[in-house]
Amino acid sequence: MARTGPTAPSGHALRHLGRQVQLSRPHGGKSKATRASDDLRLVGLQKSKSELNAAIDAEFLRREEVIAEIVGSSKRKPAYIHLLLSCASHQYKATRKPSLQNTVIHQCSIEQPEGSHKTLKEICTDLAEDERAGIVDLALIPTKEREHLLKQVIEYCELKRTGIRATTNAQQLDTTKTGLSIGNTLKDLFHRTGACGIVMISRGKVDDLTAPQIIDSDNASGFFLKALGITPVEVVQKFERYNVSRDDGTCRLARRHQAG
Repeated sequence: MARTGPTAPSGHALRHLGRQVQLSRPHGGKSKATRASDDLRLVGLQKSKSELNAAIDAEFLRREEVIAEIVGSSKRKPAYIHLLLSCASHQYKATRKPSLQNTVIHQCSIEQPEGSHKTLKEICTDLAEDERAGIVDLALIPTKEREHLLKQVIEYCELKRTGIRATTNAQQLDTTKTGLSIGNTLKDLFHRTGACGIVMISRGKVDDLTAPQIIDSDNASGFFLKALGITPVEVVQKFERYNVSRDDGTCRLARRHQAG
């Protein structure tokens, strides 16, 4: 049973009476020794707080002097310098465009010989050495080639963001990890609000290796057995069969079998 106390249990606790719910408890008055200890601790806290405030004030004064120097040399407004020093996130509201350096590094990565496994740091080091040796000069790259390199990087980023996975193993890992993330979100939502839900994830192609998943919180998948008379495993199997049957290749094979 839920524990009773001086405060009424929440609606979530009332719906789950079999669970232990920690409620607030009244505390008795403090003893003289406890009050004396608290007073001493309060004095120490006030002293440390005043020292902290003094240090922060001194730092702000020093910072204002630095900002004034930067404003004088850069001809920028103080508010802009404040934003830069505070690393405000809204400096980057839009996605930053690829730089020429990014495009050249991407091209160097593409041109690596088969079997080479150079890291980004190694590629950047080689490029910097070539620049120092005069082999590569980014400033002399023709405009047409710059546009081609830029377009190539943009297409690669778009494909990486929205494109299909390269292998079935990568696809399986992506699906599994996404399912786990959704499951954690559902469980967190249940613990915060008491709301529960069910999510089913299944492969969409016949040749995929991904196993179907049924994710729930607070054992919500028991709804299928109690209300519909079918187990959750049977439900997700039916969902997988339905999902795979929508594949064009599967539909063509089914029609050919019926016609034969």
